[in-house]
Amino acid sequence: MERKLQNAECKLQKSKYRERHHGQRLSISFAFCIRSGQGPRDAGEDAVSLESLISDLKNGLGMVRVNAAAELGKLRDKGAEKALIEALGDGNMAVRNNAVFSLGELRSQDAVPRLIVMLSDPEERVRKSAVKALGMIGKRDAIAPLIQLLASDPSAIVKRSAIRSLGQIGGPKAMQAVESFISRPDAILAAMAKQVLEKYNNR
Repeated sequence: MERKLQNAECKLQKSKYRERHHGQRLSISFAFCIRSGQGPRDAGEDAVSLESLISDLKNGLGMVRVNAAAELGKLRDKGAEKALIEALGDGNMAVRNNAVFSLGELRSQDAVPRLIVMLSDPEERVRKSAVKALGMIGKRDAIAPLIQLLASDPSAIVKRSAIRSLGQIGGPKAMQAVESFISRPDAILAAMAKQVLEKYNNR
């Protein structure tokens, strides 16, 4: 019974979505129906959802752009890369943050140079997400910028994420930087470095 109700709801959302009536979050609900496997799937549904979310990201207001930036990563569609990279310059911090993380979810190699630039974003939250995204992507071009960030970023939260991402990327240079934090006076950073190093060595 619950599944039937979910399917009915998704059919309704799809109908509203296609009509493009008012309601700023219709595309978000429709994308959820696709991802969760609820309701019938017609040919081209994923493409329609992608197109709508990209339009929301580029043209929507406030929370519409914020939500679209997050949902595009969850769709795991490489067709979203260009729009998400462009959104890294958005004046809304939440849009930038979600776009950064979504590019990590997409494992976007093309986004790495821009994500490295985002390590200097004035917002701690965005820098942390950029660090995480670079770790998820795993490209070694990010190692030197992450090491530099460890030396210069004022945020302990960002530094902890950087240590974790260096462990994800791996390699001698990255792990040497991680190991150097084990003897640092900051107990939390030292514990994180030890944990990451142990996990790396036990791969």
